[in-house]
Amino acid sequence: MAEPQQRPPHRPNGFGAEEMLGEMAAAGVDRAVIVPPTWAGDSNEWALEIAARYPKRFAVVGRFDVRAPDGNSTDGSSSPICSASACRST
Repeated sequence: MAEPQQRPPHRPNGFGAEEMLGEMAAAGVDRAVIVPPTWAGDSNEWALEIAARYPKRFAVVGRFDVRAPDGNSTDGSSSPICSASACRST
């Protein structure tokens, strides 16, 4: 199986929380689900921080690597992935 192609972000600096809130307001969107982009690697930190700051506006589909030796657990342990609303393996 071929490795997935890494594409550059369509916005070189991504979105900040306030920019996302502005875009959402302009489009009449009250809540959004953040899916961390593949170019950010398996880190959920950025998305989880935004969701923690604006819990009524954002939820997170966290990323984790099923092959990672540290597990990036979804079983209720202290892993940051447990703060996500859903998970997707990469």
